Amino acid sequence: MAKRNVQSSLTDFFCKKSKISSESIEEAASSSQAICTDTPTLEVAPNCIQTLIEVNTRNQTKFDNSDIGCCFTEKLDDGVKFRLLTSPWVPDEKYNFPVSKKRNLKFQIGWLKRFPWPSYNNHGDQGAVCKYCAIFASEFNGKGSHQKLFSLVVKPFNNWKDAIETFVHHSNTDYHKKSTVFADNFVATFNRSAPDIVMQLDSSRAKQIADNRKKLKPIIETIILCGRQELALRGTNDSGPLTLNSIEPVYNDGNFRALLRMRLSCGDKDLIEHIEGQSLNAMYISPIIQNNIIQICGKMIQEQIVSRINKSKYFSILMDETTDISRIEQLSLCVRYIDSNEQNGNPVYIMREDFLQFVQVHSTTGNDLATVMLECLEELKIDCTYLVGQGYDGAAAMSGSFKGVQAIIREKHPAALYVHCSAHSLNLALAHCCNVQSVRNCIGTIKSVAIFIKMSAKRTDILQNKIKEHAPDNKWKKLTTMCETRWVENHDGLIRFTEIFKPLVETLEELQVVKDIETSSKATQLHHAIMTGDFIISMLTATTLFAYTLPLCRILQTVNIDLFSATEHVDTVLSQLKSMRDNIDQVFSNIFEKAKKQ
Repeated sequence: MAKRNVQSSLTDFFCKKSKISSESIEEAASSSQAICTDTPTLEVAPNCIQTLIEVNTRNQTKFDNSDIGCCFTEKLDDGVKFRLLTSPWVPDEKYNFPVSKKRNLKFQIGWLKRFPWPSYNNHGDQGAVCKYCAIFASEFNGKGSHQKLFSLVVKPFNNWKDAIETFVHHSNTDYHKKSTVFADNFVATFNRSAPDIVMQLDSSRAKQIADNRKKLKPIIETIILCGRQELALRGTNDSGPLTLNSIEPVYNDGNFRALLRMRLSCGDKDLIEHIEGQSLNAMYISPIIQNNIIQICGKMIQEQIVSRINKSKYFSILMDETTDISRIEQLSLCVRYIDSNEQNGNPVYIMREDFLQFVQVHSTTGNDLATVMLECLEELKIDCTYLVGQGYDGAAAMSGSFKGVQAIIREKHPAALYVHCSAHSLNLALAHCCNVQSVRNCIGTIKSVAIFIKMSAKRTDILQNKIKEHAPDNKWKKLTTMCETRWVENHDGLIRFTEIFKPLVETLEELQVVKDIETSSKATQLHHAIMTGDFIISMLTATTLFAYTLPLCRILQTVNIDLFSATEHVDTVLSQLKSMRDNIDQVFSNIFEKAKKQ
């Protein structure tokens, strides 16, 4: 009688977690390096080369791709397998391993050096795992096998009393030897250090790959050159064929194509061979290919920075958000850390401040910004355990004591000390000083004069002629506009205005008598404004003050400055300002003398 088919229910699609039998301690044997010699050299485990990742919904624990524990919860793709085999998570010398309750024993870091195959599972049920067998043994050691898979393979091993005996015995099991061979062949194939079966059957394919890479090299080098020199790649029209006999286009087709034409004219053999031998739709110079290469270069640079950060361990995060020209909220992430290298056998420590990435944000609340930042660091594989500092501006979303980014970060990482950006604090202090009515009016008047002169080429020529007449040795030949928010940047504008004050006055006097009514009336108003005593005293006072604060602001924004040097410069400026206050009569006497000469 045929078995009646029963309709599946919703619960049939979910598997119950099977219970694993009690741990069977594996007994001692000989060397851990024994390899099964009769196994084929290029044998690869079934289903080894696969790209599908299936997340096991039965376990909600999230594992890092470099932690061996993900073998028990996920089906792994080739990239994760390669990472687990070649660079798994390794505890450092100071890692605090959990201690067993009965015998007060724990995992020894020296076992990782004695045996080549163990990895330590840092999540959930912590313990030792054979990285070879955990990945490959279950693929060939199925039903009917005479050796069962126990701890070290299907679950972490943590019976430290018999650890050495168990490790040695495991090294001599058949499935471990076979898994070791599978792992070696997998790594060799993934690295392309040993050609896969297709390349063994067709050696011309390997040659074609090498030739293709050689042809792409000049294209990649040209893109990197444009990036290093900060040159825009695109032009007005950067489409169409690029041939050996192509003449210079009548339109600007961009720096990238212009540099490629220059390489062709200089006899770049690889590029010439590529241009001659490829069809027009396979040139690999389109904007899409350019973007792909740029993204790959950016990813490689980012990986190098992350590697240095993880090597340094301790780091601080610098973050700010702003709206770009396309009206998109962009969050910029930078990291500050100490990079250690060796030079002539001696350690050299360099303070680095590297940009990590831009991130588009849709909400600017403190909680959302903190979440985005932590997710970015986690995605980049940066260990936030070593986050010891955070620097932002003084906005409420950043510096708030309860709902600001710094407060939320410190809840999760208490060692991350928040420091309000020192340069920003100085900028706010100067902006507050400039709220004094006379100084504010002075800054506004200087800005109006600069805009009035720069709006007309004729007015600019008159000013330059006056400068040549009265101050031929002056390096300033034109005015600069004043910044509305960064008051420290106004120092250069004040210096210029002060040094060419007399030519400016004569320029405005000459413009008062021109026929254009609007120009003459505006020149009269500005001339009257800058000739008042209140304006001249305010201008000279602000110039004197900014002469001390501008160098400090620039120093505070340098990449390699440390806390000691920054504090030293701040104390120097404070002492100078205090000295000015103590001798305020003499300071203003000097300012009045300068004002009389204007």
